[in-house]
Amino acid sequence: MTELTNLASGQSNEATQQWASARREEVEYQKKIESLNCSVEAIDKPE
Repeated sequence: MTELTNLASGQSNEATQQWASARREEVEYQKKIESLNCSVEAIDKPE
């Protein structure tokens, strides 16, 4: 039974790591989008 428990635990940890990695990527893309939006606004409204 402990083998099954360990296997499930390992898979859970792997899924958690994948989720965390995807979350970091999402945050990076969000930052890029925000900086692009700022650039577009600057172009739309010249000083």
